Amino acid sequence: MKSIVLIVALLGVLSASEARADDPPPHPGAGILNGWKTSHLAEGVLFGLEPTVGRVVVAGVRNETHAGGVVRFAAEYFGRSWYPDEYKLFRLAFNGSIGGGTNGLIGSLAHEAAFGLRLPFGASPGDDGGLSRQPFFVKLSDEEKKNARAIFAPSRHALFARLGYAGSYARGGAALAAFVEVPRLELGYQLDDERGAAGVELRAEAGLALIGRFEALDGARAIGVAPTYGARIIVHGVDAAHVEVGVKRIDERGGSIATPIDIVDSMACLDLGRRLPLVRAVCGNGRFETGDVDRGGAIVRAGVLYGGLLASMSWME
Repeated sequence: MKSIVLIVALLGVLSASEARADDPPPHPGAGILNGWKTSHLAEGVLFGLEPTVGRVVVAGVRNETHAGGVVRFAAEYFGRSWYPDEYKLFRLAFNGSIGGGTNGLIGSLAHEAAFGLRLPFGASPGDDGGLSRQPFFVKLSDEEKKNARAIFAPSRHALFARLGYAGSYARGGAALAAFVEVPRLELGYQLDDERGAAGVELRAEAGLALIGRFEALDGARAIGVAPTYGARIIVHGVDAAHVEVGVKRIDERGGSIATPIDIVDSMACLDLGRRLPLVRAVCGNGRFETGDVDRGGAIVRAGVLYGGLLASMSWME
């Protein structure tokens, strides 16, 4: 009896193996965790020391200027689906710093994430030379490698729509700016150039700030639920430079101070290659925030300016 059961089980395994052998092998992009790659807009981490300077201005009161230094990290990843489709897209960003200066503790922490759809102007080449019929473990010939580069190359131009969230906290001595934004919609145009190893993104942003706070010297205000909108441009060269500029308005109209808060931030980086020991890139960072604050019942205008020069040990490829 045991022999019969063993024979039946063996026949079942052989028949199942034969059926699997007849099934077409999966293409290289199959699977939930496969089929994603980072784009040429940024990939990697900046990390190093950043001397800083900050200035706080409260109209009709006084101004303060301070110097200091922080240890900073910044990372941003743009990803998209590749073969067999190009329609999924994500963006993740992390930024943080800690240090001090003549005005006390300096630090920041920020995170953003957005996921959505990428709508290319043109489709990727359809003929893969039979590559999609090869099992994923087969070694590719030189001709198949050329086909692989062709089908995995993105359509260079695309429109996109992403939905996500953002949060940030920045303390610079007598100044503070913090808010949480959920949800946030991003719409725009993206150039992802495989051949030129470069990328460009132009986007408009709109969202809802749920909670936040803005302080400058002895003036402060809470940020209630308020719409936000803005725009950003990013230009990235994999082996050259990275530049981005963004503007944002928190359009609070229903709180105790019914005026908006405006924010402008920028970053410009230059890849030095391996020319200097321990320094792979240098980046200039800038941020300006302005809005009305409450000084014990008196509403006055305040502005906060931050600037830093990061010497990074790493580079965003």
